[in-house]
Amino acid sequence: MSLNNVRLQKVVKKQSVYKVKANLSMYSSLIVIQLLALLFSLGGTGTMGTSSVGYNGITIRLFSADIVIVFTMIWGFITAIMLTTKAYKEDEFIFVTNRLTSNLSNIIFLFVASIFSGITAVLSGYLLKVIMFSFFNYEFLHAGTSSEFGIFISGLLTTILYVFMFSSFGYLIGTVVQLSKMFIIIVPVVIIGGVYLLSRINQDVILDIGSFYFLESNFFIALTKIILTAGICFLAAIFISNRLEVRK
Repeated sequence: MSLNNVRLQKVVKKQSVYKVKANLSMYSSLIVIQLLALLFSLGGTGTMGTSSVGYNGITIRLFSADIVIVFTMIWGFITAIMLTTKAYKEDEFIFVTNRLTSNLSNIIFLFVASIFSGITAVLSGYLLKVIMFSFFNYEFLHAGTSSEFGIFISGLLTTILYVFMFSSFGYLIGTVVQLSKMFIIIVPVVIIGGVYLLSRINQDVILDIGSFYFLESNFFIALTKIILTAGICFLAAIFISNRLEVRK
């Protein structure tokens, strides 16, 4: 291993540790957002069906962490954008740094944040069930299986990577905006306009894109899609950031 690689690893490690410690306020905002999402989840994420037995009606409601996970992905997206802003970039110059080490440490920080937020998002589903059982007198219908632990682990991993993927979207958009402030207007227009045009060409295109990422039945294929997408976005962000002017 060359001396340059050793130095690169040390700088990236120091920056990553610093960013994890310095950005604790982001975790505070995460908890607030997840608690808000948990509040929205109290009404249930859907109604499976209603039937009646004699004069008694039975309503089956679905309770899950879906809303919390969606809010967490949005949090990851916004957090990644914030890392690309000038205010956060200036904090890095207490280190001997360059564009590469800055980007790599940001990516590591976002991955650590994705792990933490993914775990809390998934566990919030169990907290929701405890709340509904303890305070609202709901009775739960649950069919346990021998593969339940495996399902939990696969769900946890995919949630973490979904948050990481949305972070990559935010990081790419934030990096593009740093090229010129005009992109603050151009990027939303391109995204909204692109979605509108695609929906006019094919009304199901948005559903198809959602199905491509979120309805994949094969766990390993789903992970591959997410990792490749996040990797492409981060590589594009690194390439674009190299075109930014060097800070004087």
